[in-house]
Amino acid sequence: MARTNPRKQAKNSNLETHANKGGRPKGSLNKTTVLLKEAILKAAELAGDDLTPKGRKKGGLIRYLQVQAKSNPNSFMSALLGKVLPLQITGDDENPVNITVRFEHGK
Repeated sequence: MARTNPRKQAKNSNLETHANKGGRPKGSLNKTTVLLKEAILKAAELAGDDLTPKGRKKGGLIRYLQVQAKSNPNSFMSALLGKVLPLQITGDDENPVNITVRFEHGK
């Protein structure tokens, strides 16, 4: 006759009674992920303020992104815009979507 371990049996029944009562809600971000994203955005904002010419209003995150778009256009387009833009753009039969992309690099 097979013997069952009472400790193992108690552990399994304990799991069943406490199922889905702890942890973070499904789909919520890890605290570390949230903190890291906030830190990255704050660092970019401060860098943008430092890049703003004297006498002008602080540029923050937008100024930082402008400088990056000009100084690193390939990285900016592929890494940042590639993550932000939708993966698929569609139109209907009567109104197809026309996309024109033009990169200009001024001196």
